[in-house]
Amino acid sequence: HPVFFDLLLQVLGEGRLTDAGGRVADFCSTIVIMTSNLGASELPKGTAGFAAADGRRRQVLDHFKAAVEAHFRPELFNRLDRVVAFSPLSQEMIRRIVDREVGLLRLRPGLRYRDVALSITPSALDRLGALGTDSLYGARQLQRTIRDLVALPLAQQLNRYEMATAIEAV
Repeated sequence: HPVFFDLLLQVLGEGRLTDAGGRVADFCSTIVIMTSNLGASELPKGTAGFAAADGRRRQVLDHFKAAVEAHFRPELFNRLDRVVAFSPLSQEMIRRIVDREVGLLRLRPGLRYRDVALSITPSALDRLGALGTDSLYGARQLQRTIRDLVALPLAQQLNRYEMATAIEAV
């Protein structure tokens, strides 16, 4: 949206952002990192960013830089220090992300309070990784997949159990 680009230009160009009330936020000592999938859908299949051969690496970087340059107005693009092309996630890296996210799920107060030990088989973890990742968009959907396929059904099951226990007690 053009208004957002104007605000971003103010941050990157002037190092400050002024709100409607005249208050100023200082961005002088700030590093702004933006991520995007600009150009990802047009990238030829089998091209893998940093994992590509040296000859292809420059071609891939040029592809993404051109996509970013085409998307942003020149005055905004010229304030970007660098465009970095990332490689697709490996299966090993996806599994590490799944393990981390499931580990965070295990630490939730609702499970710890109920003294519930969550055990998920390695094949189920691999399946969560496969369902929660995409070759084009990476692992952006992984948290949602774990929430929808593990956390919410688990919460529903625990609620049913607690309600049944409460009814038995009465």
